Amino acid sequence: MKFSQVRPGARFEFGGTVYTKTGPLQASAEGSAVNKLIPRSAEVVLLDASGAPVVMKLPDTLTSDSVEKGVATLLESYARSLGKIEPKLSDEQKNRLMDALHEAHQHFVHTLALES
Repeated sequence: MKFSQVRPGARFEFGGTVYTKTGPLQASAEGSAVNKLIPRSAEVVLLDASGAPVVMKLPDTLTSDSVEKGVATLLESYARSLGKIEPKLSDEQKNRLMDALHEAHQHFVHTLALES
């Protein structure tokens, strides 16, 4: 995993030392308050609370149901986020945006069906 993918506060190992990410380019070694610059592209090993490496692996295949549910969840998240846009969108703008997102969703699902 790249250092830039580690969330702030997470523990990771780099160069044989355990660090906690404190900023976009900084981390502090365990037991030290001194921050060290870590390149964003540095390969690090994410650690869990016990200090064991976190294994992150995608499945070899995804079922159509899991893809469909994932995309539906994404659209719901987009819909909830519409209320946070400033300046506020009109109802017509929200409806047009949701229509466009649903159309993109249908196109995505159709494309997946054609490729399988």
